Amino acid sequence: MTAESANAMLKTLEDPPSQVMFLFTTSQPEELLKTIISRVRCISSRAWGVNPCSPNFKKKFPLEAPEKLATVADLSFGMTGKGLVVSGKRGAF
Repeated sequence: MTAESANAMLKTLEDPPSQVMFLFTTSQPEELLKTIISRVRCISSRAWGVNPCSPNFKKKFPLEAPEKLATVADLSFGMTGKGLVVSGKRGAF
């Protein structure tokens, strides 16, 4: 996030629209302004395991070799969207 965008977000967080909930995700929370961190509730999460990801790949690409699908599932760390990028294939599960 650039300094300009962080400051704009900070203004929105200080006076949020009614009935609105923001959900922000980041893999680098240390890069966010401390003033933004102080105004949000932080919840840690992690990627799914590889097992939930593999059946989706098999269903989406039934003609691919199982070994290749397993490799893609491993490289995607259980994140199906990343698996599509890693495999060079696009589309939704």
